[in-house]
Amino acid sequence: MPGDGPPPDAVFFRPDEGRVKGKQFTYRQRRPGSAIYPLILLNSSE
Repeated sequence: MPGDGPPPDAVFFRPDEGRVKGKQFTYRQRRPGSAIYPLILLNSSE
């Protein structure tokens, strides 16, 4: 389903992983039963 998925630069990982490689991730669920797409929070200070 083109256009129905996350942005190309989205990173997939297990839902229970709140932190990946020291970076914080926020989870957004499009709709019930759908995959969880993480929103990468870029910190320029890091």
